[in-house]
Amino acid sequence: MNNIIKKSLIGGAMVLGSVGIAQAATVTPGVGTYSFAGPATLSAFGINPMCTLELTGDVQKNGNGGVTVTVTDGDATGGFACGFVGFEFPWTAEVSADQIPADPTQSVPIMFDNVVVTAIGSNCTDEPTSLPAIFSNGDPISEPSSFSFNANIGSCAVNGTVSAQSDVNVTQ
Repeated sequence: MNNIIKKSLIGGAMVLGSVGIAQAATVTPGVGTYSFAGPATLSAFGINPMCTLELTGDVQKNGNGGVTVTVTDGDATGGFACGFVGFEFPWTAEVSADQIPADPTQSVPIMFDNVVVTAIGSNCTDEPTSLPAIFSNGDPISEPSSFSFNANIGSCAVNGTVSAQSDVNVTQ
């Protein structure tokens, strides 16, 4: 009986050990700076302008096999009210190796931290906040990568998708 328990424990440990192994991220064409742009509704203090949201950031591998995305610049353009929306940077998102799906067309939820947005000269939040987004390599993967937003930022909100101007894919 004791021998059966040992074999079961060893076999179970081998199965569990092989299931949870995450591979290190691959960034194609490579780590570096990428720009994203696309239509977004930026709602704040009773105005809801449709703007072109432009974000630029760095994609780097981190020491844990994942990636770090740091948004370093951005703007809202395309209409009179869009000029009243402002941003403070950097925003950062950590994506661990185990968050990167084996299927490169599967979307990945991420969280940008340190987000500060202003509208009409007022802060949307009392302090920096977090902003959820969905990252997609594209489906098929040859399509441009994108970040989709549909969230409140304190008393403001963003709803839209920005696509890579020069494609970058994050895969296992």
